[in-house]
Amino acid sequence: MNVFNEDLLAEVSFSDDSQSQLSDGLDITTRPEFRLKRAVNNLPTDILLDSGASVSMVSLSLARRLKLKLKFGK
Repeated sequence: MNVFNEDLLAEVSFSDDSQSQLSDGLDITTRPEFRLKRAVNNLPTDILLDSGASVSMVSLSLARRLKLKLKFGK
């Protein structure tokens, strides 16, 4: 499981052409999404299912609310 800092999302801007662009110029193509609202450890959570994903990610704030064990690398 990868943890990301949700503050980085403030750098993303979306346009009408189904693409987003990060401040470093990286383009990301968006596509239709399948989202669920479910409880994880009794905490209401939005879940994005992506059958083509090669990694699983969770925001740092959600990881902390779920009391997940976190390891920080140097």
